[in-house]
Amino acid sequence: MDPTRTDAGFVAIVTFPTDGPEAARELVELATGGVQEWIRAVPGFLSANYHISSDGTQVVNYAQWSSEAAYRESFTNNPRSAEVRASLSALPGLTGPPRSVFYTLAASILPAPVEETSP
Repeated sequence: MDPTRTDAGFVAIVTFPTDGPEAARELVELATGGVQEWIRAVPGFLSANYHISSDGTQVVNYAQWSSEAAYRESFTNNPRSAEVRASLSALPGLTGPPRSVFYTLAASILPAPVEETSP
């Protein structure tokens, strides 16, 4: 997440349990296809980031949005929203339902400036 963005006030974190690295990679491929195809052009969308756990049994996505309203509206206006959810749910290798948690930005701390040294 880029803490310097003043419009980055909402983050949705979704965790998907999988039965291993192959299923995790397939899930990321399927999920990122929808983001590339449609979601990235939705007003208020800032980023979607997918990570696979070291043991391959979890995929976590944190999606950064300008607001919770923009996030929720994206599902209402997406003509393929139900289809994408069904495809993700039917993916072989998922070991349970996705878990979603939503956050609103409360504070950001930026790195300390690096002092340049003269040669």
